[in-house]
Amino acid sequence: MTTYTVACDGEIQVLSTGAPSCSTPWVLVESHQDFDPTTLDPAALAQAFGVGFVFVGVPLAVVFGARAILKMIRS
Repeated sequence: MTTYTVACDGEIQVLSTGAPSCSTPWVLVESHQDFDPTTLDPAALAQAFGVGFVFVGVPLAVVFGARAILKMIRS
C-alpha cells in the first residue's frame, strides 16, 4: 500500500487561527515504507550485536578484573 504525506516546498507560516499555511501549493509526497525487521540481514545483525558486546564487554571485564586484583592486594 502506498502512503502519502503532505509537504510544503516553500515556507510554512502559522496563521492566527493556528492553521499552517504554505507559501507555495501543498504537494503530496510518497512516504517510505514502514520499518520491517524481517528484511534485516541476520549476518549483519549478528555482527552489530557482536561489536556492541565487545565495546561494552571488554571495558567491563577490565574493570571487574582490576577490582578483583585490588581487592586481593588489600586483603
